[in-house]
Amino acid sequence: EVDALLIVDGIQALGSTPVDLSYVDVFGAGTFKWLMSGFGNAIGVFRERAREQLTPIFRSYANRPPSKAFNYAAPNIPGLYVLDATLAYLEELGWDRIYAQIERLTDRTFTVLRDLGIEPVTPQHSRGGIVGFDVADSTRAAAEFQQRKVSVSDKERRILVSPHFYNTEADIDRFGEALADIQATSDVI
Repeated sequence: EVDALLIVDGIQALGSTPVDLSYVDVFGAGTFKWLMSGFGNAIGVFRERAREQLTPIFRSYANRPPSKAFNYAAPNIPGLYVLDATLAYLEELGWDRIYAQIERLTDRTFTVLRDLGIEPVTPQHSRGGIVGFDVADSTRAAAEFQQRKVSVSDKERRILVSPHFYNTEADIDRFGEALADIQATSDVI
């Protein structure tokens, strides 16, 4: 209605769930997370409507004014080789298979949390591969998980669980056991 551009940071979705860019004017996502390709590269999609309205702030020898193009200047060649190799590997596994495994594991995470009386803050039917839940002290809670050799992320009073396709239901069950133990022995959750 106001002709605003829709700009999406897709790092939490790209590689974990199908991404529909039908209504997106600008989409950006790093390749280090779900695409397992290390830091230093990102994917950017700029629709024509966005290219007409936006002007790059940072420029280099490959994109001098008055150009409005979004060209890169010094590509991370080693990083691109890594991205190429990981994309070939992921494509060989099959995106549908990867997405289905992440979906199964995140659904299992929702079940584990609810079975322990914790309501996730992540909407179950509108998400990528991350499930978050609020805790009293996320720094201490993450440390408690770390002591039990379970990897979670600490995000400002929230714990994030991000199972990838290489994880198993046993990994999620181990997370649940650690969570139950933390609930029983600590006041951080």
